[in-house]
Amino acid sequence: MKTVPAASAFLLALGFLLAGAAAHNNPASASAKNVHVTIGRNMLLKVYVINTNSTEFENITVWLENTPPAPAEIAKFANESGISGISFSSDMRYAEIGMNPMEEKTLTVVIQGGGVQSGGDYAFKVKSNTTDSWHPGDHQDSVNVALDFAPNFPGLDWWGFLAITGISGLAFWRIQK
Repeated sequence: MKTVPAASAFLLALGFLLAGAAAHNNPASASAKNVHVTIGRNMLLKVYVINTNSTEFENITVWLENTPPAPAEIAKFANESGISGISFSSDMRYAEIGMNPMEEKTLTVVIQGGGVQSGGDYAFKVKSNTTDSWHPGDHQDSVNVALDFAPNFPGLDWWGFLAITGISGLAFWRIQK
């Protein structure tokens, strides 16, 4: 009877260990998979970069790649001060990061809600590669962007205000009789 809970606990712990190892296979990952942006507003998305090599300095390259029909302006890296060892391309869509063993850094991506059509569902990929022999090839993490108008109440025009005031006055007059 006691072997079933022990075996379950062992399999659960093994699952957590393997899930953690799989999560660190990607040198760069986005903080969200789906975002909603309204037209005229910007949104910040974090990209977590990690050097999983425990003994060597690594250069990790991270770039943003759009999935058509998403325009190139929909996502760019933010040029943040205070983060050392990062160089950005002139279009702010490519970053090269020098990282010490087991070091983690956070980059910010600005998702822009202007200049594109409403009602569109766009996607871009956070792609990365490293000089680490443990993680050969390119890695990617996808982010879906839903773009829409902001919900708003347009308010009352002058004729709406007059209609409400007139109906209220008429109702008050009928009640007073």
